[in-house]
Amino acid sequence: MSSNMVHLTEDEINSAMELKLPVPNHVSEEYYVDPDIGPPLRVYLAIEAGTVGQDLSELDQYYNLYLWNCKFTKAFRDKFNNDYGIEQQNEKMLEYAPEVDWAVMEEIHNSTLGPYDPQ
Repeated sequence: MSSNMVHLTEDEINSAMELKLPVPNHVSEEYYVDPDIGPPLRVYLAIEAGTVGQDLSELDQYYNLYLWNCKFTKAFRDKFNNDYGIEQQNEKMLEYAPEVDWAVMEEIHNSTLGPYDPQ
């Protein structure tokens, strides 16, 4: 992964995967506790809630949010096939991204989901 992005530490990732935060209203509890798709979802939510990654810059937090959202999407695809709502979340993150290095975003996407195909 890019040297232009600061990642969560292994301890932060492991901690977040084990966290049992209250499930936000917009998240399916079934997904949250699922052994395959729950861990990347919990990391995403822990970053979003500020439970992990507090020492990262706002930009690196965003890159990590996008990374873990892509990992969740990949796990979801592998388990259930594609879901438009799940895929749309990735699109929204790209559409509403702050000032980012698009090469980093592309690298995250390609390393988790494969090359971008707008179809």
